[in-house]
Amino acid sequence: MKLFKTLIFIFSLLTLLAGISIFFPKDGLRLGFVHLTFPGLREVLSFKIEDDPKEAELSPEEIQRLEMEALKQAQDSTFLDFCMNSPIRISMPLKHQCIVDTMTIEQYIELSDSVKDLCDSIKMIIDSTAYFKRHASPDTLWISYRDSITQEHDLTYFDDLFEALDSACYHHVRILHYGDSQLEEDRITSGLREHFQEQFGGGGPGWMPAQRWISKLTCYQSTSPELPYYVAYGTTTMHARHNGYGPMATVAQAYGNVRIYFSATKSDKFPHVRDFDRVTVLRNNPDGSGLQYRVQEFDSVRSKVTVTVNGPANIYGILLDQKTGVSVDNVPMRGSSGNIFTRITRNTIEPFFEHENVRLIILQYGGNSVPGLRTEKSLHDFCKEIQRQIRFFQRLEPDAKILYIGPSDMSTRIAGEMRTYTLLPRFVELLDQYVTECGASFWNLFEAMGGQGSMVRWVAARPQLAGEDYIHFTHKGAEHVSDLLYETIDTYYKNYKLRRGDITLELPTANEDSLNNDTIDDYPVVLH
Repeated sequence: MKLFKTLIFIFSLLTLLAGISIFFPKDGLRLGFVHLTFPGLREVLSFKIEDDPKEAELSPEEIQRLEMEALKQAQDSTFLDFCMNSPIRISMPLKHQCIVDTMTIEQYIELSDSVKDLCDSIKMIIDSTAYFKRHASPDTLWISYRDSITQEHDLTYFDDLFEALDSACYHHVRILHYGDSQLEEDRITSGLREHFQEQFGGGGPGWMPAQRWISKLTCYQSTSPELPYYVAYGTTTMHARHNGYGPMATVAQAYGNVRIYFSATKSDKFPHVRDFDRVTVLRNNPDGSGLQYRVQEFDSVRSKVTVTVNGPANIYGILLDQKTGVSVDNVPMRGSSGNIFTRITRNTIEPFFEHENVRLIILQYGGNSVPGLRTEKSLHDFCKEIQRQIRFFQRLEPDAKILYIGPSDMSTRIAGEMRTYTLLPRFVELLDQYVTECGASFWNLFEAMGGQGSMVRWVAARPQLAGEDYIHFTHKGAEHVSDLLYETIDTYYKNYKLRRGDITLELPTANEDSLNNDTIDDYPVVLH
């Protein structure tokens, strides 16, 4: 049958059915026991969608609950996308499984150092423990170590830190920021400190050296008389004859009475640094008696203080804090690669971590080593040494979280142009791998700046964000870095609060402004 004949047939059939619909009685026809009905034309040409009985049964509260669940899922999805793709994200440690095994002492001695470093705890068999008596001989060790079995990162790594920060109004929390010359003058640290103290309370500049070596943006200092001052890093002429440097890798020697004057800055950028009500002197006697504390508390906050130390004494520093809240210490080490901590005598550093509630240790190193790293092997060797330093802090303070900040972009002249050091991107990639494998977190400053070639753009920026050496940040650039880092930490903090149910998500109101907002980032998050 040809197409036009088929169309004529269909049209004729529809016309016939329409005619029947028009003239067929509305009440139908009854033929004996049969009752015939036919839909009218109005019924044929109109339709109605029945309401879903399940949806009709939902109460307004249930509908709102479903909407909130959808909003929370969208927030979770956005957070996971941030953790995977954002250039300012933090790489969290790989998840590990705790493995417990037994071996003889002879077997343990034969293990390589790299395997021994994996051991979290080594427990000798205790004769009074019946379980051990039944299952092992007296010369057996129970070894507990972490074994990386997954490439999944632990996004809850900072939860204990955030819990401590939330209770900082009752219990003092300390954060240590170690680094190279990028931290000099309290750069980067000062911005982080202000952010932490603004959100969680506290005040004061934290740790100050006994003898000023480099001035700080946040606190003026003078020492009378001036003291011999030694550091564990830098050239050998700056080293002491011993390794008892203290927790900040420094020591000043006072042979008589010394007066040290401090005056916090009046800068509007750092209002919290001006207020401290507790002064702590870290010292010991030259006889090697270990670290000693001298604490003076005040009834009200102050911004100036004169500290008198009666010598002879080795002075490791002075802490200017508040009794509660957060303290953030700035510890710059010019020329250091961050591989010196394991050399410090333990009796001048352990008491500090036992006494202070250190919950975050930030290590920011690598830039000083970049020019000298020429081979793949040299990159791996440096990363292995960093792992050793991280494990030192993990044993020293198991409750502290560790954040390693890799080197920034750095430029050198290549073929007549300022370009990123050739091995720098690979170096940063390996640091991320080694740091997260040993149970610490890593922030990729190189990527946060903009990656390869970004240092040239930071130098050219107006206002200028980096210096003409194409290595160090200006004050403005350091401020920008601290803002980026704190924004990242705060993102993880908000997700922590969301998971705990401490954050209330508010649905956007149906007004003209919200009609154009279709991204989850625009939904307000309210802390209660």
